[in-house]
Order: sequence, then structure tokens, then C-alpha cells
Amino acid sequence: MPSVKTHLLNPVLWLRCGYVLCLTIAVLWTIAPSAGAGSEPEDTAIIRCDPAPAIQLNTTTISVDMYVENVVDMYGADAKLLFDSTALQVVDAYSGQTGVQIQPLAGFLAPDFVIRNTADNSVGSAWYAVTQNGQVHPNPVSGSGAIARLTFQALEAGAYVLPFDSVYKLAKKLGDVIPAITQACSISFWGPINLSIVRAGAANTLSWSYLGSDVHHAEVWYSETMPYLAPGGGSSSQILPGPAAGDMDFSDTEAGPGQNRFYVLRAVKADNITKSAASNLVGAFHFPLIPGVQ
Repeated sequence: MPSVKTHLLNPVLWLRCGYVLCLTIAVLWTIAPSAGAGSEPEDTAIIRCDPAPAIQLNTTTISVDMYVENVVDMYGADAKLLFDSTALQVVDAYSGQTGVQIQPLAGFLAPDFVIRNTADNSVGSAWYAVTQNGQVHPNPVSGSGAIARLTFQALEAGAYVLPFDSVYKLAKKLGDVIPAITQACSISFWGPINLSIVRAGAANTLSWSYLGSDVHHAEVWYSETMPYLAPGGGSSSQILPGPAAGDMDFSDTEAGPGQNRFYVLRAVKADNITKSAASNLVGAFHFPLIPGVQ
């Protein structure tokens, strides 16, 4: 079925043709079939996200790139990514401008003429359309590369699939459609956050929260002499059994009064292979106050 949505028009054509001819080209572009229609040849380009999948550890923001793979002679691109606006929001790349935008990238396809750059956090969409300018970048690009970057803020921790809208296009210099398919993006937020420590009675008590609910257990690493330790770098470790979700606490009763001890932890899934990045560092340490010394 022909597309009913007007997409990008190579600005070079406006420099080389009259109004009537350019209007005709614009109409032809408007009624051209979507690149995703029909059967695809073996060398079909792919519109996807990078990295794939994207896993963000220990924080609620994540950046992914809108990525074009295995393309030949691309001069323009037009794609819209869809997301659950009740769980994710796009972070505005240009807070000084009206609306919410994503970040154009210039390492692959030059963003000489950005036709559309808008994210709608109400309906859950991020639409980006761009073309090169023939006077600045006359040559099309081939291969694979990122064309734009999106940063998401998670309203709820979890794993999400973000499909592309069914209407999308990759185009050659004169507007010819390049066969392409899309692959949905996959992003997830997982790991420990907000590790804190208090001295409660005869123990150091650690508290933290998890992003995601598929944590099997946590590894707590601690040291008396290494204030900047990483997991595996301490003198010993403690395994906390799971599953664990939400707020967690751990009391270290072996830490005596006046004893320095520093802590870091990471979450581990049931396979005992998948592990989060390290949490923030906390510690309980003691030092003497010497009068007259600052």
C-alpha cells in the first residue's frame, strides 16, 4: 500500500530544479512505497539500535543510538522509534529549544539538513529524519553507523522492547528508496543503586535498592585498607542469598568499634555469570583529631 506520509526531500534537488519539477518530485516521494513493504533481498539494510541489547546497570538513564547497518549509497534517513511513555521518557538533548529533541550524530551520515527531530513523551515516539547537503557532502555513505542518539529516563525499572514505526525510509541521493527492515530495540535497567551505610549498635548497616526484580543474590566486598576497592579487590566477600528486590539491608557485625571498613557490592543473576557493575562505594572509617592540625 502506498505511504500517505510525506518524508524527507533531498535539498540538493531544490538547488537544481524549478518549483514545478521539485513539487513533482516531492509528490513522488510522498506516494513511494515504504522500504519495509514486500519481500526483502539478501543485502537489505537494517535500522536498529546500538548497543543491542542495551543494558544499563546501577542507574535509571540510558543512551542508545539509532543505527543503520549494511546500507549502500545512503544519502537520507527517516525513522520513528516507539516506546512506552508510562515507563520511559526521552531526555531533551537541547534544553534551550522548544520541544524535546534527540541528538543528531555526524560520524556516519552528515546531518546537514535535519527535516524532523522531535520526541513526544506523551504518546511515546522519537522521530528523526535527515539528509546530507550535496554542496557540503556530495558523496553518499555505505556500511554501518549511528545517525542519532537518544537518552531515556526510566520511570520504572525493568526490561522494554521499543519497535520502530511501520513507515520508515532510507534513501539514495536522488530519492530512490533503499530496501530496509527494522529490528526492535531492547533496553533494560538492572543492578544495585543508592548504597548507603550507618553505624547501628555494634554493626555497620548497609542499605540499597535494586533496579529490576531478577536479582538472585548480591556480592558484598569489603576491606579495611582499600577505600577505593572494586569487586574482587577486597580481602573477603559476603554472599547475600536472594531473590531480592526493592530495599535491602545487610548488617556487618564483624566490623568492630573504631575499625575502618569500606564496602562495594554488585548484583548477580541465577546463572552466577551475569553480574552488574559495581555499586557506589561507602565506608565507615575513623581518624584521630589532633588539636592545632587542620
